[in-house]
Amino acid sequence: MAEQLLASAGHYHAQGRWHVRLFLLMPDRLHALLAVPGNEEMAKVLKDWKRYTARVLGVEWQRDWFEHRPRNEEELRLKAAYIRQNPVRKGLVAGAEEWPWILES
Repeated sequence: MAEQLLASAGHYHAQGRWHVRLFLLMPDRLHALLAVPGNEEMAKVLKDWKRYTARVLGVEWQRDWFEHRPRNEEELRLKAAYIRQNPVRKGLVAGAEEWPWILES
């Protein structure tokens, strides 16, 4: 299922629904750094994606999500570094580069 979730995130990226900077799947959640085009609403794009993955892949998503808007490139870099370390902090891999369930652009 992880490969299919990453593929669907990549498809939304290719279709211009969002721009994926970082998309990292964990066993119980996902972390993403996304940009949504000005003609889209983030809530609608996420709702559409969650609805699609629930229907096609059987994912049971929690109702809400958390949005944080980095103020500058440094804050974005720090947030990305923090996200990449999640599998390490959970003891799933020794180093962030070992985690296979990640999409970056």
